[in-house]
Amino acid sequence: MRALRLLFVLAHALVACGPNTGDSNTNWLVSCERDAECGPDAFCLCGVCTTTCADDATCRSLETDAVCLDPAQRSCGGGAPICLPSCAMGCDLGLVCRDDACVPDPWVVDAPRSLRLVRCMMPDGAGGCVAGNEVFQLVALDRDGATQVSEPTITGAWSQPSGGLRLVFDRPGSMTVTFEGPPTEAPGCFAGDVDDPNVAMATTWSGCLLD
Repeated sequence: MRALRLLFVLAHALVACGPNTGDSNTNWLVSCERDAECGPDAFCLCGVCTTTCADDATCRSLETDAVCLDPAQRSCGGGAPICLPSCAMGCDLGLVCRDDACVPDPWVVDAPRSLRLVRCMMPDGAGGCVAGNEVFQLVALDRDGATQVSEPTITGAWSQPSGGLRLVFDRPGSMTVTFEGPPTEAPGCFAGDVDDPNVAMATTWSGCLLD
């Protein structure tokens, strides 16, 4: 098993070592949230530092069994083919086989993406929402960690603590509202509680990534 990826998944943190394409700033398969964490020759795609590719041969300089997966072949979306390690010989501890490639578990957001956010203003106590009390919002998750919504006065940021999803929104004159929760059983979906000091009632949220 590959020692670098084993250390990466056990620590599940950013490290600065590992095999690369010859540039010491390119950290192949290191966990990331931003392009800046990956060096000048790599990008943060599907939650790890990797690079775009034209075919499997392009990826072999990174790892002999790496494969080039286009967006239609992988669950995390994105607009270009990227290099990921193949599942052919199995995956290291903490990585799972998805779409014929080894990827971090849990599956992460590959920005830029859009999220259909549903806030329940009156939870029914059984994991659902009383009909008519849902508020819908389309949220754009930018690669730099910022969010965009339809109301221009609202600013926000997103991150993925422990593989879940955390959205933080600020509006002038209001206190910060935080949506945070783990992934659900549905691919690309998350759910949790809303921390909103502006309202007295407890509210919940759910959201799914859009292709």
